[in-house]
Amino acid sequence: MIINFSLENSEKSSETSSGLIRDVLDTVLGEENVTDELVSQAQVPIRKIAHFGVYMLLGFTLMNLFYLIYSMRNLKIFYFCPIAIGVSYSIFDEHFIQKISNGRAPSWVDVLIDSAGVFVGICLFFLLIFIVYKLKNNKQRI
Repeated sequence: MIINFSLENSEKSSETSSGLIRDVLDTVLGEENVTDELVSQAQVPIRKIAHFGVYMLLGFTLMNLFYLIYSMRNLKIFYFCPIAIGVSYSIFDEHFIQKISNGRAPSWVDVLIDSAGVFVGICLFFLLIFIVYKLKNNKQRI
């Protein structure tokens, strides 16, 4: 999914995000209240939120994978690898894949946003594991 979005040229990428933003704003504000200027103003923050969200899912998924493989046995690998893989992929995506896409330019700001998303996804995974652990322990006491 990330590669497909990154390989879109700048025109297609802008068209995709503008269409999605317009649909959401039409639903929230009503079609008669949505202008091209409003869609244009919303595009940058929405695109950054999308970066964060997609990489948050990546971080969560990577953490789940490492949890299934290592099941808390090797904590150094358990914490480090998903972070390293997610951040490395963000750098690869921004500075290699987007370089070959017409009209796209790499951005270190996007790498930071992506990396924050990976970290939050990993934290959400740990929160979920903690909640599940607490619920299991409470059921065993009853």
